[in-house]
Amino acid sequence: MLLVADRGNRRIQAFTLAGAHVRTIKDEAHLRMPCHFHIQGDWMVCPDLDSQVCILDRYYNVAAQLGDGKAANGDVGSRRNQSRNEFTPGQFITPHAAIFLRGGNVLVAEWLPIGRITLLRRV
Repeated sequence: MLLVADRGNRRIQAFTLAGAHVRTIKDEAHLRMPCHFHIQGDWMVCPDLDSQVCILDRYYNVAAQLGDGKAANGDVGSRRNQSRNEFTPGQFITPHAAIFLRGGNVLVAEWLPIGRITLLRRV
């Protein structure tokens, strides 16, 4: 299976390795602008450029939205040039990449000129 983050159309597309379309994963209420994803076991972490990181289950249902900063951030990218002390603690601005680490921890990189890396620890 080949998964493609199609953030411009607010969805993830699934294809066979031969290129045949299998399904569209779309949930605009929870999955707004998927950028990237990483799978570990039955879970997929998906940074969403629209101010959040989603965790999806093996059926591609959104199980959790982490650090959702959409209400505080406004339009996508509108806060990219702010200084660190203007960022809202515990909320993302423009998460662009994320990977699972050992033990289910997640490392998130944001698309910001000054950069921001966040370690989310599984509890």
